[in-house]
Amino acid sequence: MKYYNDNHSENPFLTSRPVTQTTDYRFYPLPRAHKLSSKDINHKCLKYKMSSKLEKAKKNTEEGKQVQQAEDKLSNLAKSLDVNSKDYFVYNMQERKLLRSFYFSTAMCRLRRSIELATIRTKDRAAAAERRFVKGGSNNALVMGIGNAGTGVGSTIKGYDRRGGKWLPKLYTRYAKVAMTDEYMTSQLCLYCYFPIVHAKTSSNKTVLGSARCLNPKCEAFKHGRACNNRDVMSATAIGISAMTKFLYSRSFPPFTKGNHQ
Repeated sequence: MKYYNDNHSENPFLTSRPVTQTTDYRFYPLPRAHKLSSKDINHKCLKYKMSSKLEKAKKNTEEGKQVQQAEDKLSNLAKSLDVNSKDYFVYNMQERKLLRSFYFSTAMCRLRRSIELATIRTKDRAAAAERRFVKGGSNNALVMGIGNAGTGVGSTIKGYDRRGGKWLPKLYTRYAKVAMTDEYMTSQLCLYCYFPIVHAKTSSNKTVLGSARCLNPKCEAFKHGRACNNRDVMSATAIGISAMTKFLYSRSFPPFTKGNHQ
């Protein structure tokens, strides 16, 4: 709120609803972020445990070696033939019993059930940890602004799982108010001057994809030597500012409004 008032004194919304300030500083660092990675979720959901067990079984047991050979042959057939071809279908039917006995054995079924229970428990704990982080020691009602641009699901990116989806907003609705917020331009503009940002580069001219750098020399962050920031933290803060503006003034924040950048 301090940053909102000090750095946006020309905002027309503030003339009708001013907020009292206790400081005159014009630069405020971005807030700390709560990090939740897919790697942590996979570890707590026992996904790595199942992958390790399957890998060991295929290397050390006779049945596992046969399954690995069958999968390798199916993979080669899929590359050379159409998966809907007759040869691929015939070989798949021949190896069906072997594959099912391996992947749906009693031990694997028990482990799969453990993964289901661990996934439910892990997601609940992850949502609770983030709510505690946001609230801090406050007893006020919690309102969370969540971007609506995408849910972060689909194919993996360079081998990393995408654990997004609608499950997190649904869990938040049990204990807090959830507002789906428009993410338009929230990751494209600097929060201190609303100048377009770019990716920072290293001394070897390598692009740092997770960074956000403002090149405006008049920017307060630029003047204080804080022109480079974490891109995710800046985007999350921008979504919070956009949601707060919608709550307080029932209008969209101009820099993040569609049509203002055309």
